Amino acid sequence: MNVHGLNLTQALATYSEGIVRQSSLLLLGLVERLETEGSGPAQIERLNTLINGQRPLMPQLSGITIYDNKGHWLMSSNRPIPVGANSSDRIYFTHTAMIHPASPSSARPSVVARIRNG
Repeated sequence: MNVHGLNLTQALATYSEGIVRQSSLLLLGLVERLETEGSGPAQIERLNTLINGQRPLMPQLSGITIYDNKGHWLMSSNRPIPVGANSSDRIYFTHTAMIHPASPSSARPSVVARIRNG
């Protein structure tokens, strides 16, 4: 591999690591707020405002959705919540239920982010 290829590889790795760190910080902050403040309508509205404020800083972020412990959507940053929307059949819900069936975390809401490709 030539020097240009190595430089490009390093630049892409650094960029990717930055995206993961930036996204992780936002998600950890959201989870911490949900755990300490709860997931009532006022709290969800504050989180939605926070996410919308971060959107220009994170163009790679496609959207963030917050679900309750039963899979019902509490908030979606990129579209209105469809009537009756539920994601309890998704792999991240079934996996967590199998691994931690009586976990205290199973009672708290879940935060899921989707990052754009390219």
